[in-house]
Amino acid sequence: MRDLPPAPAALVKPRSRSLLAKVSPWWLLAFLLLAGATAYGVRQALLVREIVVTTDNMLERMERRLAEIPTLTDAEVDSLRRSLNSAHVAEAEARGITPVLRRNRLVRLAREAGLVRLESTPRYRILDATHSVPIATHGVRRALDSLSVHFWDRLSARDLPGFRYAISSMLRSAEDQAALTAVNINAARGLSSHQYGTTFDITYRRFGYLGGPEPETVRLPDGLAPIVRGQVRRYVLRRRTGAYRDMAQRHTAELAAELGRSLIELEDEGVLLALRERQQPVFHVTSLLDDATPSP
Repeated sequence: MRDLPPAPAALVKPRSRSLLAKVSPWWLLAFLLLAGATAYGVRQALLVREIVVTTDNMLERMERRLAEIPTLTDAEVDSLRRSLNSAHVAEAEARGITPVLRRNRLVRLAREAGLVRLESTPRYRILDATHSVPIATHGVRRALDSLSVHFWDRLSARDLPGFRYAISSMLRSAEDQAALTAVNINAARGLSSHQYGTTFDITYRRFGYLGGPEPETVRLPDGLAPIVRGQVRRYVLRRRTGAYRDMAQRHTAELAAELGRSLIELEDEGVLLALRERQQPVFHVTSLLDDATPSP
């Protein structure tokens, strides 16, 4: 047989190339980079979601622990009323300054007598007051330090963060005391231990949080991009601080109970006198520490 002549070139179908071979190398590179970036972004999002869930779970545990604190029993309330106002005045006279009549002379005379101005700390907050100034003896500052340690120790024993309490009143002049008596039926008539610089009031309906110790911290997982890590760290800090402040407002009764128990302990130790007032939501506290006496 004779060989058949070759088919015309126009009738010969070219061998088809694969789809991958048809794609430009640059488009392929772009696709791979996009796919990698998408996978990396998904991984970052999953890590961030893990941190958010971990933070929420931790805060829920804190909330439950706060709710489990028993409020003050009748016996504990009675213990916080052992020392009457007369006892506070007697101890204040023995340790404080001579009462000052006029407010405009109070600060100067108090400083001349060696009293010190107290500032807010992460442990306690000094509230603005219209009838007192935040000045007290060194013994008051030591008593506050002891109370703060006892209070935080009690919270730490329950795996709770270090909430802070609020001081609503401190040193008063005779004018301040008279003006306060006119608007506050609970204010002592005549001499008050507040006039000696040895006494302070703690409101047990205001608690807060400002960087106190924490029983649990949220560990950021490995693999977070540096820029994401910084943003997530700031988120956790804001979320935690805001949540603690909200908890302090919702659980004032529970925190007041632990603070009251701390006051009972310190009164038993001879550090202070504490009186839970009936008409006002405050603990009326007088330091029993002389300026030269170190606190326990």
